[in-house]
Amino acid sequence: MIRWRHHPPTLLLTLALLTGCGLLNTDPVSLDAPIPKLPKEQALKAADANLKVAMAYMQQNNMEIANNRLQRALKLAPDYYATHVLLGHFYRRTQDLNRAEQHLQRALALAPNNSSALDSYAQFLCSTKKYQQAREYFLKAATNPLYETPEIPYTNLASCLLETDEKTEAMQYLLQALQINPRIPLALLRVATLQLENNDALVARAYLQRYETVARHTPRSLWLAIQIERRLNNADGISSYELTLRKLYPDSPEAHQLSAQGQR
Repeated sequence: MIRWRHHPPTLLLTLALLTGCGLLNTDPVSLDAPIPKLPKEQALKAADANLKVAMAYMQQNNMEIANNRLQRALKLAPDYYATHVLLGHFYRRTQDLNRAEQHLQRALALAPNNSSALDSYAQFLCSTKKYQQAREYFLKAATNPLYETPEIPYTNLASCLLETDEKTEAMQYLLQALQINPRIPLALLRVATLQLENNDALVARAYLQRYETVARHTPRSLWLAIQIERRLNNADGISSYELTLRKLYPDSPEAHQLSAQGQR
């Protein structure tokens, strides 16, 4: 049984997104298999298996099969907070905000001090522009002394603060997250971006180089690298990153923007 007590599904999904790691795509039961009546421990184990598969399909944007797995998990263990957390994430992804909020509130009703549930609800509040409430839930999640990965809500709080252009405070929380765990790709990328905006391209480059040791480049990170090397007038660096962007992501908006700049 996957021990969601410390690593519930939305947290695992967040970690996968922050670290660039994929989740294993397992298939414990067929989609159409009848849902059995099981003792509680076995039901939780079966729900866990379906949640893990649902996360894998959500990462692949196969939302139909992900939803099937989530509904199976819900029927197997209707009072399992972790299922409601992931259902909240699913419905937020599919723009059904009413259902998202219902499931996230249900998760908190079942596990009011669970940091993953708190962080997930805070992300929902931020996405609906309830920024002050979001901040309160992020901090409650991060300051729970029993929580093993407070760097996650700190990073998410910083991302939320950036939506309202609170860059100084966002930087503080990003650095706090990196002090706890120096290998968070999203935090490293955001700090690099903020340092470049602060006209400190050398520090920005240092954070981007740290990012490169823990995650694969994305169009966004390559575009940032190009801007940093341009600021430093490093022709070799510019050429290298531009070549990588065109080679790996030729159809990305960043690659198209690069081509448009070359035509000016």
